[in-house]
Amino acid sequence: MSQAVCVLDSLEQVSALLDPVRLKLHTLIAGGHARSAASAARLMGQPRQLVNYHLRTLEKAGLLEAVDERRRGNCVERLYRTSARAYLINPAILGELGVGNPGGPPVQDHASGTRLLEAAARTIRDVATLRATEVGAGDEPIACAFTVGVRFASAADRAAFIEDLTGEITKLVAEYQHVAAPDDRGYTFTVGGYPTPHQRDARRGEALRAVSASAEPSRELTAGNA
Repeated sequence: MSQAVCVLDSLEQVSALLDPVRLKLHTLIAGGHARSAASAARLMGQPRQLVNYHLRTLEKAGLLEAVDERRRGNCVERLYRTSARAYLINPAILGELGVGNPGGPPVQDHASGTRLLEAAARTIRDVATLRATEVGAGDEPIACAFTVGVRFASAADRAAFIEDLTGEITKLVAEYQHVAAPDDRGYTFTVGGYPTPHQRDARRGEALRAVSASAEPSRELTAGNA
């Protein structure tokens, strides 16, 4: 059974998925039932041999899996489905160049979009490691996530909210912090806020992408470790 989210942990996976033809092929399979090279080739208007090559590349990278076989004349077709419903790239792939990775340049400004990106990247990297080491053994790591939208009457209210939130977090950390606790009881909490993108802007971006595609030639606010 395919998983909800697959974190891409290798350059092989990233390069396999981001090839334009393979990305289109993968999206086609993700949007419907399991498909064979022949059926995907018809829908894409590509030679079956070429599509079959791309399918094997995606399968080797762990992005597709063969789920069945059926005979068509003298040939046996393999049916493929995606290994996940959504994908995320692990910043750890970039090493010291990846934001939030050990050895990378620290971001000093806490109240900046860059700091929020750093925290988000670090979260992706760390949770991906937890999933790889614990979920495989049947132990789901205990994690939590909250997303809530707030509309402020004024910039002053927004500043007051951030100040109050910081104060409450500081009090909670002081109340529950136990420096003598074992390392396996350490948790990292990241709290961040950013302006909610307007749906109008999102739709405009989608429209611009659609026009661009049609023109192509066919072929943080951060709480510390608790």
